[in-house]
Amino acid sequence: MPNYHPKTSQLPKQKASWNNLPTKAIRVPEIFLEEIMEYAQVRDRFDSGFEIIINLLDTLTDDELRQLRKAVDSLNSLVVKDDNNQQEIQ
Repeated sequence: MPNYHPKTSQLPKQKASWNNLPTKAIRVPEIFLEEIMEYAQVRDRFDSGFEIIINLLDTLTDDELRQLRKAVDSLNSLVVKDDNNQQEIQ
């Protein structure tokens, strides 16, 4: 028999574990669960992808930052100049 007038005043208020509400339950394969949850929690902590990148850059060592700089420079070198027009190599 349902309780139509439950006494809930003595129950502690629960704080949501997510910043962005409402949430929705989904079904995913177990093999992906940990990776998906980690991604979702990181996205929930930060407002934008830009904030995520800045946060991750702050955690890099000097050597890792140098390697990243070299990688970016090598990507920039893929731009070929053709008669004052720049075209990306795809």
